[in-house]
Amino acid sequence: LKAPFASTSSATTPTLRGINLTSTTATTTLNVSYNTIYLDAQSTGANFGTCGLFATTSATATSATLNLNNNNIVNLSNPKGIGKTTAYQRSSITLTNYGTGSNRNNFYAGGSCINRLIFFDGTNADSVLADFKTRVSTREANSVSESPNFLSVVGSNVNFLHIDPAKPTLLESGGAAVAGITTDYDGNSRNASTPDIGADEFTGTVATACSGQPVAGTITANPNPLCSNGITTICVSGQSTGSGLTYQWKSSNAPGGPFADIPCAKDKCFTTDPLATGTY
Repeated sequence: LKAPFASTSSATTPTLRGINLTSTTATTTLNVSYNTIYLDAQSTGANFGTCGLFATTSATATSATLNLNNNNIVNLSNPKGIGKTTAYQRSSITLTNYGTGSNRNNFYAGGSCINRLIFFDGTNADSVLADFKTRVSTREANSVSESPNFLSVVGSNVNFLHIDPAKPTLLESGGAAVAGITTDYDGNSRNASTPDIGADEFTGTVATACSGQPVAGTITANPNPLCSNGITTICVSGQSTGSGLTYQWKSSNAPGGPFADIPCAKDKCFTTDPLATGTY
């Protein structure tokens, strides 16, 4: 999905949507399970908003009831202006047709920030998982928020959106069985009682809270070198893994600093805006 010049007219109408559910048909059910949604969109538009999943609300519980289970929803797009980067967005504050059994999803939008949100309904904006859980309770009681370690995010790669089994993750065994779904998108068998969250079933380890001093890792940029006013993606690798770790990218006009926080740049990778010569 590419929208290089897109501009969002309102924060409530994101331009780019991973899954777009607009049905309000009476007496219907939308069962959305075991999906992996990954967005990493950039735009030069003045206002740019995206969401991993968009759902249209209804005041009638049985109109397009949304049952959301075991999905891995990741949105790392760069918001612009009035736009927001949202994992899960609904068209209004109404929760009536949001299935009460919805649970065990991963919602991630690049870290807690005013315009990077786990959930947005046009009025309420939740960037912290606990706030989202409180808002939609008793739904999503066992859902999580983490930045998954994908083996590849290149569509042509055989490991596209597969999870790195060598790195601990909350996706491991974080799901619950869904009737009628016994294999993943590769045809691999799902664990019958504790399947993994997302489209990929893998053999990994469950992440635990980080303890002691974490290893910072190594930063690389692609492309590198970079011409003036170019855009690059910088990532950290080899860092400590574990639940509860956060990231913060910083910049300076001098090689030795002082460095200031880049607003809302809180994931292990960060795609810059066009960079002027002398930006560090």
